[in-house]
Amino acid sequence: MASIKHLKKRVKTLCDNVQNECYVELLFGTSNEVELIWSIMSRCDKLHHETIQKINSKIPKKLSAKERKTYYKALSENFYSKTLDFINDMNSIIP
Repeated sequence: MASIKHLKKRVKTLCDNVQNECYVELLFGTSNEVELIWSIMSRCDKLHHETIQKINSKIPKKLSAKERKTYYKALSENFYSKTLDFINDMNSIIP
């Protein structure tokens, strides 16, 4: 992980991409799963805010450098796995 700034940028970019795909599916797609698409969008938005809040929290500043690295690595892995879940949900509803 290069820096906290880059981590925040990746979180924002991934969430924006998932939400953009949801908007495209709502506007131009043939799926009838409108509620599921809105659910994915709201969960993604919630994940974005929770992850940024955890990145900005004061907890990592009190940890040693090694513990801080482990904290951010676990945070990013958790974020990426949840983002992949959103993508898999989107892929399951697109015909």
